[in-house]
Amino acid sequence: MLNTLCHEDLNEINKNNMLISSMINKFKTVELANAVFTRETPILSFTQMIKQYEAKIDNAESINEWCSDATHSKISNVIDFISPDDVMILINAIYFKGSWLKTFNKEYTEKGIFMNYYKNKNIVDFMKMKDKIDYFEDEKIHFFKV
Repeated sequence: MLNTLCHEDLNEINKNNMLISSMINKFKTVELANAVFTRETPILSFTQMIKQYEAKIDNAESINEWCSDATHSKISNVIDFISPDDVMILINAIYFKGSWLKTFNKEYTEKGIFMNYYKNKNIVDFMKMKDKIDYFEDEKIHFFKV
């Protein structure tokens, strides 16, 4: 799991998540939500870790409900089914409501095909913009300013 998250230390992940959450929540327009859903009883050390995220055994419907709550009903269907091979599902959600430094012109919004993890295709709106945008990248993080 640590390799998947591009980290070597679980404590570092938790510390960074708490720091980011505390900084962002000051603005009241950005909310972070994280959840770990498990199908089977995990090993003891992993059980202790996921208690921090209030993880529990769930089905696709309850995962979608969690996502809808976390995104203020903007995203309500992220998973259609849970495969028998799925032991754990890690979900992160970011909800942003605020003023953009550079606004998107609604006239440039286009319908496009979005494919989820299971290769199901949905038609969704894509915001488009052609502009010069500040960008930063190093070995650990990528940022762009919008």
